[in-house]
Amino acid sequence: MMSGTPSKTKTACDQCRFRKLRCDGGFPCGRCSKLEFECSFNTKTSRNRRIEQLREQRSQLPPPSASFHEHEPEHEHDGGQSPMLVDDESDRQESTDLGSKLGDGVACSLPASDDCLSHVSPPLSQSIALQGSHPSLVTESRSVAAIPGSMSFDQHDPEVPPLRDAIASLHAGSPYDAPSHPSTDAVVTGSTLVPREFPVLEHGSFSPSSSRPAACRRCIAFDESEVLPWLNIFFDRLYSTLPIVNHLAVYQDVMNGRQDTDANFATMILSLCALALIQPVFKAEYSSMPTRTALATKMLRSALQARDFDFGENITLEAVVASFFMFAALYGLDRPKAAWLRLREAVEGGQLIGLHQPETYQGLSADEKSQRFRLFLILAVTERGYALQRNHYISFIGQHMEKMNDVYKAISANATRKISNILIHDSRNVTAMQGLLQLMRLFDSVDEDVIPCWNRSCSPPLTSCAKLTVDRAHKVYDAIANAMKFGSRQDGDDADMSSFFTTISPVSGSPTPELNDMQWADCFVLQQWLLIRLWVSCLTHDLLNEDSELTFIRPSFSVVIAENVLQQCQRLDASVLEVHGIGMVERIHDIALGVVMAIQHCRDTDGDPTTHRGHATLQRYFTLLQRLRNGEHSFTLALREAYESTGI
Repeated sequence: MMSGTPSKTKTACDQCRFRKLRCDGGFPCGRCSKLEFECSFNTKTSRNRRIEQLREQRSQLPPPSASFHEHEPEHEHDGGQSPMLVDDESDRQESTDLGSKLGDGVACSLPASDDCLSHVSPPLSQSIALQGSHPSLVTESRSVAAIPGSMSFDQHDPEVPPLRDAIASLHAGSPYDAPSHPSTDAVVTGSTLVPREFPVLEHGSFSPSSSRPAACRRCIAFDESEVLPWLNIFFDRLYSTLPIVNHLAVYQDVMNGRQDTDANFATMILSLCALALIQPVFKAEYSSMPTRTALATKMLRSALQARDFDFGENITLEAVVASFFMFAALYGLDRPKAAWLRLREAVEGGQLIGLHQPETYQGLSADEKSQRFRLFLILAVTERGYALQRNHYISFIGQHMEKMNDVYKAISANATRKISNILIHDSRNVTAMQGLLQLMRLFDSVDEDVIPCWNRSCSPPLTSCAKLTVDRAHKVYDAIANAMKFGSRQDGDDADMSSFFTTISPVSGSPTPELNDMQWADCFVLQQWLLIRLWVSCLTHDLLNEDSELTFIRPSFSVVIAENVLQQCQRLDASVLEVHGIGMVERIHDIALGVVMAIQHCRDTDGDPTTHRGHATLQRYFTLLQRLRNGEHSFTLALREAYESTGI
């Protein structure tokens, strides 16, 4: 200290003035002594010059080190940017004194880049947590470095309304009160559990929970109240045709917070909810379809962000189910290529865990066997149907009914359980199983060798195909026609899968139908669609003959099939067809398209009754397609354009 300098001064030292702190005026001041700073009064320089020197010294300090959480990335970006980096607690404490300009403890992932900006994240209660959130964001409320192109917590897609508005408008526009989880506030109407008040998601989307365990990796935190309405809709409307999750186990796991620690389970739940939002939509609910689509899209995005870079290395049953639900939701969103990719993902995952191998079912509990078997049936049926419709290949090949018959017998023997000496028969699962077995039987009736003939890929252009002959087509027709016939389930443990089939519609007055309305409609329309596809194959292979004794190769056969389908659809409630989503609409369109092809085939035949019957039938199909899903699909227009192209 310089001699003759007073012990106190009324002005603050440069260090305290720079930090805007109270200075005691000492030489050196108490704050500089405590922090071991060089007090500016020891060097007689101008105040402004000294401040510039301090700034230069600070700029020369190394940047605070940031720890890269390799296994816990903050966000994923569509543009492929690197994950955000977050300071370690120790680094954040060390940089406090230097952070008055940069913010509290913010470390940029690219410190040397001019494009790298910093910001302090908003309160989590105001966030829309569409990205996978890191546990530290909840437990320590750390700030996150913003990378250009990323979506922060207070941002959302400008083309998609916030989820809070989505849920609110969805509730306001839908006359259906989604059933809630069983509680004292729920009322029972018929067989449907309806809540007194529809739960609205607070602040829109899946908000990170402050109670999330720190060990959770890439999990999406959402409250059970955000998904229970859609879970209930799924089990109320879709479970009988998609029985691939355990009803009670799903509710228990969600209420216990399994989604906080199991990323595959969280992905499955969000994908299931997305499907429940967009597929089983009744006509009266279609005013809310834009909002449903927006919410389903956000759920699918969140579900995908829960998956890590090595997804598939250790595949689980939940991961396979999630991929299938993604396929179904994307198909309903009119994303056929993306849907096919997810279906391939689900099928390959099912093969990895051995769903198609009977030996993998040994040693499993009855519930595990049943769930795996139902998932296998769903994947095999869906893959084959999609392949027939879109000219794709098939992975689950072979006659599955024969190969998996022993597995089914073992599952059927445990259909009735004994709990505390009380026998419990789970009729809901039994009914769901019957629908799947009927679908599998229908698809197994199609000869795999003639599938290319169905899709016109059996031979090169300008050449004839010798695979599909009248005799072979006759065998396929008999197999499809006999796949649904009058019958009832045989009692006893020796009953196999082939004994579970029926064509009796529940609305026709049958005393003990094996299938409910939704299942019967699905199976019946599928059977008639397969017959139409067989007829089209005969048409493209020049096998049609009006004078033939075989009805299925007559030009009028497609009109007969279309009239039969139309008659049955008019007997069913519209909701029974609408619950199957756009897939049912597409099959009905394909059946009607067969009528157009018959009219065109008979256009040169004077006085052919097929033409007149076909015109009348098509007019009724236009009305039916316009009624389904409120007419908000492209199949009505496509059918009308095909009809007008005939020029008749």
